[in-house]
Order: sequence, then structure tokens, then C-alpha cells
Amino acid sequence: MTDARQNNRLRSNSARQLLKSPSFTLTVIVTLALAVGANTAVFSVVDALLIQKLPYAQPERLATVYASTQKTPPMRRSIDGEQWELLRDDVPSLISAVSSFSASAVNFQAGAYARPVREGYVTANSFDLLRVAPVLGRSFSIDEDRPGGAEVIVLGYSLWRTAFGGRAAILGSTVRLKGELYTVSGVLPEGATTPLHADVYTPLRPSRQGEGQSANDLSLVRLRDGATWQQAADEMNRAFASSART
Repeated sequence: MTDARQNNRLRSNSARQLLKSPSFTLTVIVTLALAVGANTAVFSVVDALLIQKLPYAQPERLATVYASTQKTPPMRRSIDGEQWELLRDDVPSLISAVSSFSASAVNFQAGAYARPVREGYVTANSFDLLRVAPVLGRSFSIDEDRPGGAEVIVLGYSLWRTAFGGRAAILGSTVRLKGELYTVSGVLPEGATTPLHADVYTPLRPSRQGEGQSANDLSLVRLRDGATWQQAADEMNRAFASSART
């Protein structure tokens, strides 16, 4: 089988797998191919998936980023903590963010209100990337998204209405999540959605250390205004190739 036919077959298989999962409702997949045993990294933009009516502005400028080893068959995985830092800091054509793959059920308490909720972990740029602006307050700062940062929380609109009666004066107040105190920094607008469909959002704080070295998370990117996918792919190539040589 020729290389071109093999690549087309892999693209088709990847597209079918993503279409089966409602969580992966993004239109472009950017694939990082890591050469096994070689100090090189190659990026390519794969054909757009035929998914329509995404609930985000300019969905054609959204993508997920994966790493794949050059094995037979190739193995795809999430990027690790080092690769995330390179993507965030050394690829200026993209707004980059990371989130957990799914939301987790946790205990939530605000005064007398106590219920199980779904918690989603996201990085500081996640809401900007999805063009979801809080209706009250703000999302997370870069400092809050670093290990040791302040414990802050963004509430979904429905939880804000049921737990706080829609009161605006909740910013800066504290709630308990999994028994720990968090400060409310913002509230998402009514009807806002993310791939996690969570009730509350807290900082993910990806790191090069710890379990999985942040390799168990979903990487999301958005092309900045005026940038192209080819430009972003070239920047990723340079960033990762430089890292591989060090």
C-alpha cells in the first residue's frame, strides 16, 4: 500500500471514531506525528470533519491536537505536559487550552444548598477559546491556573440560579467543592455550553509532573485572526523540533 493511500485510510478511520463521540464536536484535527527513536516532530492539518452547527463562533477555526507515534498501526494519545507548554508558549498563531476529557460528579455546598454537581477542569484560556464570556465576573487568570494557585470556581448559569437565586452579589463569596473552599470568580451566561457540559469549572493546572504528566487531557486550539492552519503547523513543527534537539 502506498504512503498516500495509507494516510487517507488513517484519516478516514480517525474521522469515523471522532464522529461516534459527541464530546469531540470540533471541525479540524491537528495531528502531531512523533517519530519513534528520532529527534524530529512533524505536524499536519488533517481534512475537516463534516460536523455542522457547532455552538461556537467560527467553528472552522477550532481544532483538537493529538500526538501519534509512527508505529503500525499508529497509536494516538493526548499531548503531555511539556508539549502543552510548547503549544501554549511557542505557537503564536493559536489560542491554546486544555480540559479534562469529561466532567466528574462531586459534592457542592453553598450555604444551606448542598447537591452533587458535575465538575469540569479547564485551563485559563478555555472560555476565551470557545468565545464564551462570563455574564458575571471573570474566568481564571494564568496565575490561578498554575500549581499552587488560588482555588477559584466558575459557575454554570443553571447552578447559579438554583443555588444563589440569580443574585449578582456572589462574586468573591466562597463555596465548598469536595469539602474544600473555593472562591466564586464568575458565572457563565444562560445557554452557554462547553465540550464538558459541566455545572462548575475549576482550574486544570497542567504540569510536566504528576500522574500522566498531563497526558490524559483534551487539547483545544483556535486560530487567531489572520492566521492559517499551515502557519500554525509550521510553528508547531519548529517548536517541537527545537525541543527534541535539546
